[in-house]
Amino acid sequence: MEFDDNSYHGDIDGGHTYKIICNHKGENLDQYVQFEVMTGVEDIIEELARARNTSVQVDEKSMAELAKKFDPIKEGLEGQPFYNRIAFKQNQTETDDETGKKLRMIDARDIVAILGMFDIDHFGSDNAPTKAYSSKSSMLAMYLKEPEHYRKFTNIAGDIFDLYDVVETEFAYAYNARNGRYGRKGYSGYKDGKVIGKSKFGQRDLIYRIPDGLLYPVVAAFRGLVVNNETGDKFTWRNGVEPVDVWKKCKEDLVERVMKFALSIGDNPNAVGKDSNVWDLAYMTVMFQK
Repeated sequence: MEFDDNSYHGDIDGGHTYKIICNHKGENLDQYVQFEVMTGVEDIIEELARARNTSVQVDEKSMAELAKKFDPIKEGLEGQPFYNRIAFKQNQTETDDETGKKLRMIDARDIVAILGMFDIDHFGSDNAPTKAYSSKSSMLAMYLKEPEHYRKFTNIAGDIFDLYDVVETEFAYAYNARNGRYGRKGYSGYKDGKVIGKSKFGQRDLIYRIPDGLLYPVVAAFRGLVVNNETGDKFTWRNGVEPVDVWKKCKEDLVERVMKFALSIGDNPNAVGKDSNVWDLAYMTVMFQK
């Protein structure tokens, strides 16, 4: 079966079944799957897909991709080294051309949530974007109400994810620089200096794991560096400042304050990520440095 347009033609309902089939290819199992071919439905593809899927929450991003609603953020991310690892559809996978291994995919909802943390039109000094951590579905819903608004990120999107990667790889070292012992934290994943994973976007070696509950408030604190350009149609950095440069100036203070706060509420990263007080604390720390 050949498709003319892979953005419209394919498996519209039954992704889980298809994944199971792929996992058992070549095993000569005596199994059958019923399927039907529908033609001439391109104009109603989004409605058809929604009607044939019962789990709307799981498939919301797939619906958005079918309707090309992710195009505004794709504009700002095309060319980024992690772009081909973004899963805009349910069960989307990609394979490394050199190794043949499946790539570690990034949920499109994570992309929306992280960009949304820098949306100064909706989140300011007195309105921390805590739901970027606590409710990615809410951030996606907010995005889908006005996807064209996110074209404002075109000029700074790459910088945002560069910053995220730097914070993820340097967070633990910044804490240790002030006599902290991050490796003793149960959530650190530390194993005698061995590599335990890769950073989310840059795929750099990690010997410490940084939970999102700690990462998100720190990264979001740099939204204070964002301003609207003269015409108001794009976001840019205040006075041309580079967020990574500001991070390097304040990272030890910033991380120390966040970790002290974490200790004060039981050293639970999940609780930290949901507490607006730590988001405000991190924000003010960055603003004093800008």
